[in-house]
This record gives sequence, C-alpha cells and structure tokens, in this order.
Amino acid sequence: MQHSKWHPSEGVTRHSGGAIAADTDFFVAPSPEIGTIITADSNLVTSKQEMETSKCWMFILLGAFLGGAFFQILPLIFGLGSSIGWHIASVVSALTVGLIIHTKTSFSYLCSYVGDQGIEEHKISGSRQGKLISQRLKFNEAEDLYTAQTRMYTNGVYTGTNYLYKWIKSGTKPFRLAGSYHNKKGWPEEGHAWHCANSGEAVWSNYRLRQLNQDLDKQGFIEFAMKGNPKAVRVGSGFLEFVLKDNSTQRVGAKDMKKITLGSGNFNFVHNNAKWWSGKGKYSFNYSNLPNAKLFLLCLDRLVGISWS
Repeated sequence: MQHSKWHPSEGVTRHSGGAIAADTDFFVAPSPEIGTIITADSNLVTSKQEMETSKCWMFILLGAFLGGAFFQILPLIFGLGSSIGWHIASVVSALTVGLIIHTKTSFSYLCSYVGDQGIEEHKISGSRQGKLISQRLKFNEAEDLYTAQTRMYTNGVYTGTNYLYKWIKSGTKPFRLAGSYHNKKGWPEEGHAWHCANSGEAVWSNYRLRQLNQDLDKQGFIEFAMKGNPKAVRVGSGFLEFVLKDNSTQRVGAKDMKKITLGSGNFNFVHNNAKWWSGKGKYSFNYSNLPNAKLFLLCLDRLVGISWS
C-alpha cells in the first residue's frame, strides 16, 4: 500500500465536482505557485501495484500469439482453406490483442490540480519511480485562453469529440490541455482529463474578471479582441459594442437586440432594424476565435442579462 504525497483539504473536489475518494493517490504534491487548490484529481489509487516490465511483455507477447494463432487454426478446424485474408486477420488480431493487453497492464497515470493562481498536470509512466512529465501554468503569466471542441464524424457516424484549451503566454510556448472523448450529447465520464481543462477555464475566467473590472470602471466596458470582422466586441452595462474592421463602432442596447443565438460554434447577434438582405445590424463570430469565451459569457450574463443554459 502506497501513501499519497498530498491530501485535499476540506472543500476541495474533483475537477468534475464530485468527492475525492480516500484511496486517491496524488503521486506529486501541488506547487505553492498555483495558489489555493480548488479542484484536483488523480486516476491512480494507493492500492495499485506496478507489474514488472518483463511480466508485462510476457503477457503482451502471449496474448498477441494466441490472438494471431486463433485465425491460423480456425480455417484448419472447419476446412476453410488457407488464404491471404486469414493471414491478414491473424496479424490484425495479434496486434489488437497485444495493444489491449499493453493498455491494461502498462503503468501510466495522471494527476492534476487547479488552484486560484494556476494549473498543474503531472504524468507518470513505468512505475511510481518512473519517468515524470509535468507542466504548470501560472495565471499571472498568461494573456488569453482560446478553446475549441469539435465533434468528429465518419460517414455520418459520430466518432468522438476533440478538445483544445490553449493559454497564450507572452514570450514562450502556450500551455495546452488537449485530448478527446466519446459522448455525443454530454460531457465525458468523471475522471476524464477534460474536466481539469474545464475547471481550469472556470477558475481562469473568474481570475481575469477580477482584473477586467478595472477596465469596466475606467472605460465603461470590457473588450474582447479577435480576428475577423468584427475585430472586437465590447460588453458594458446593458449594451454591446462591435468594433468593425474600419475601426468604426456600433453600439447596441440589450433591448434593441432582435435575435441572439449561440449554435454550431458561432455567436450571432441581430439588431431590431437589421434587414434580411443586408449585413448591417448583423454580427457573427466563431466561439474558438474569441479569447476567454467563458469570461465573455459571464460578462454577457452579469452586465447585459444574456445567458445560455
């Protein structure tokens, strides 16, 4: 039985919001640089024992051998004859079985933390004393967060969702949390790494909101710059202001909005006076092109009274 390097204080939850199990093994303690821990998770438990590398490979090779042999023996038993198809099936079966056993027996785990000042992620492989890969984001070093989630389809059939959370840092490479999950209508299962990114975005948004309140007091609005046209959107108390490519601005009060939608990854705002044949009074931009998109939603809710479930 191993002992966790860190134990959560009262009030700390999993990234998904659930309770942290008592046997969760946080194999690396969080750095003080990310502040007070708000959410944390690890997919390693204290009772987990590493399998010796030699034994892992023995099971992998044995499984691959049996998987391949099955499709060599099957045609002989039923008198189906030998063909290139059976040989291909044998190879594919051997590789598939070997991969499955490798996944089940390999030692590879992840623990992560979201604090009020940053995010940490640690990956370990081989054993508890094996190779450790860590990355850390301190919020005071980041400028903007861009997010994207893409549902993937093959021949009209849903095959999974890819996600990317990318914090832009001045003078250095971005901090990225990326991966995929399979759930067409909802979020991934509890414990999935996506929940760390989602929790991190929520905490980052509140962190930035406290800073941007100074802009609100000074300028009367909070600005979100982006690529395209409009090249920025400003959110103030009861209004939105769109900055166009020619640097002109168009202010629209909340009560003057005819239609406000968020669908298929796009924001769409339509003014009461907009005509169907004209682009004037219609504003559209992609969610993934908007920096700090969740913060934008927070501002819309708190300042303009626009919210989405």
